[in-house]
Amino acid sequence: MNRQLTITALVLLLIGAGAIAVIKTKNPATPSSAGANPAGSPADPGDPTGASAGAGTGSSGKSASRQPREIHDAELAERYGESKTRLSRHVAGNVVSLLEDAIAMGEMMSKGAMAGNFGGGRMASRMALRGIDIELTEEQNEKVTELYGAFRLRELEKSKKAVQSLKGDSSALMELFLAGDAKSREDMTEAEYEAVVSSAADDLTGVINPLDRNNFRGGNPMEDEIFRREFEGILDEDQATTLDTSLAEREANADPSTENDGNITKLPTMELETLDEAVSSAQKMTSGFKQVMEGMGSLQELRPKMEPESQGE
Repeated sequence: MNRQLTITALVLLLIGAGAIAVIKTKNPATPSSAGANPAGSPADPGDPTGASAGAGTGSSGKSASRQPREIHDAELAERYGESKTRLSRHVAGNVVSLLEDAIAMGEMMSKGAMAGNFGGGRMASRMALRGIDIELTEEQNEKVTELYGAFRLRELEKSKKAVQSLKGDSSALMELFLAGDAKSREDMTEAEYEAVVSSAADDLTGVINPLDRNNFRGGNPMEDEIFRREFEGILDEDQATTLDTSLAEREANADPSTENDGNITKLPTMELETLDEAVSSAQKMTSGFKQVMEGMGSLQELRPKMEPESQGE
């Protein structure tokens, strides 16, 4: 399988995941009667922690021994319902798993046996110069390949830190999903939903929307301060002038509303059951493709051992 075909397959994978979300948002599933409490309504009896939702410190002292996660879950259950809260934790876990697989694939593309097959050479230059009319010399192209590789590794490290933070506390992500569900059912106003998004934004910094295919197209290295500074350092005077002009025009025409479009807080609102199905489907496909890439990497590592034997026949 050549690198163009492999990269195309990865893009199609995410297009499929995004399509599932869009299609099902337009044709939402019938809401489940279990746990369909609107935002702000009384919680179902009990909570995911085994204690009453929102229970205070009683004579038994049980609440004093509860973990932060249990407290967060109880607070969410009180507002959104117990079964919805359980489902939101399940979806958050699948999002973490999906992102971990995506990061693992990104690392395979950036280092190890597979690194030379993804995003190197001219492709790195094209990614860096999207929309900028600059002709690079062969030496400059080689340098851009190095700079772009370093940029991708920095982005992967940011994603790994964000996912690790989610694994420690996913309550902000859970509430984002729960609020999106409530808004899609018209149990929450736009203003209330935006307040939840604003509150969750800091905790979800660096967490990408796994259903947005644009997040898997290599990023925009020109928005990375280190890449841009080092890239400018390899340009001649005319090239640097062209770059400055192009970037100034891009900034002037930028739509402020699209800032942070790739962040998970920009996930379209949908019923939780719909989101669960979309994320589960994307997770299965991503996991399968990761295995394909691992197999390709193993074959590539074995190739030098196999070639001498084939040549002797």
